[in-house]
Amino acid sequence: TRGGGTGTCGGGGGGGATSIGTVAIGGVLVAEGTSTHWLFLHQGNAGLIMALILWSILRLLTPTEESSPRFRTSPRLLVHLTALAMVSVWMQLIGGALVAGSRHLISNDVPLGISEVTSLWNSHRSVAWNLLDNAWLHLWLHRWWAGLLAGLCLVLYVTAFRQPTGIRQRLALQVSGTFLALQIILGLANAVLAAPPMISLAHQALGMGLLLSLVLAWHDARYEPIAETVVTAGSTQVPT
Repeated sequence: TRGGGTGTCGGGGGGGATSIGTVAIGGVLVAEGTSTHWLFLHQGNAGLIMALILWSILRLLTPTEESSPRFRTSPRLLVHLTALAMVSVWMQLIGGALVAGSRHLISNDVPLGISEVTSLWNSHRSVAWNLLDNAWLHLWLHRWWAGLLAGLCLVLYVTAFRQPTGIRQRLALQVSGTFLALQIILGLANAVLAAPPMISLAHQALGMGLLLSLVLAWHDARYEPIAETVVTAGSTQVPT
């Protein structure tokens, strides 16, 4: 039998709702032109739609018996680290959309020191303006968040290497590591070459790939049995 139930209904319903929202935001973008106020919402919604669709497909394809607590899955630490990395990638995609919508106003020469954030924050403007329209702050945050995200993923990969994992979960993490390495290369190329369109598009596309690979890893961390073992009353048995 196949799984589904609440997880599938929730994913499908969420995907439908975000799809409608993305269409509406896309209409506003067409009518008013590219604006950071809408571009980051459009990007964020697109990432949510793809993640929810993938989640729904995975839940439909997961046998019901594998969702049973009798099956041993990944340790909680690995589940939480994967979820944190997944959310961080989604936030980075939103930050990248803010940068894409405002970087034409600035150059790439943004100071990267932590103390520089106080000089980049415009105290004469509102908080909303700084978060939505401050192009210098967007680029600074995007670069710092990229470094923190890479460090978080490294911790995730080391933890996964030392913990028992399912076959598909380990493969998903390996794929995400490949996407992450390519993202670092493309991010550096964007900074050095002043963000040529083709590299920027590839950077965005691979960012979505990184997000989806982590969604797959998170799903399997929660539901994929490890070595197809069954846990019963303090003992581990191989199902027949």
